Amino acid sequence: MKTLHGRVARGNVSVATYTTSIGIVACTLIAGACHKEATPPAAPPPEVYVAPVIQRDVPVYLELAGQTEGFQDVEIRARVEGWLQTVSFREGSFVRKGQLLYQIDPKPFETSLAAANGDFATGRARPEKSKKHFQR
Repeated sequence: MKTLHGRVARGNVSVATYTTSIGIVACTLIAGACHKEATPPAAPPPEVYVAPVIQRDVPVYLELAGQTEGFQDVEIRARVEGWLQTVSFREGSFVRKGQLLYQIDPKPFETSLAAANGDFATGRARPEKSKKHFQR
């Protein structure tokens, strides 16, 4: 043991410091043991709602996540280009073979038909015109 200014020390802590620390801890424990805590007041009973019991049948509902598929899926491809005027079915509804599904704007087709009829009439008239021109 080493002595430092007349005190006996163990390691780096002196005996006086060690004894003082033990005394403070003991006093704290004794003071804490003598003090009695007041019991908190009892809580009021909880409020409970009551309903009369009725016996009856209740429907059972099931909400399940899933996917459905039709028994026959058909791919629809357009054979002509155009703007849709009407859609004659609702998504997911049943349709029959030959049923009208879409109606395309007929104006571009009518103008193409009129131009083709004009070209046809011109083509039919051209040989007669050439024949008459030749006869002159």
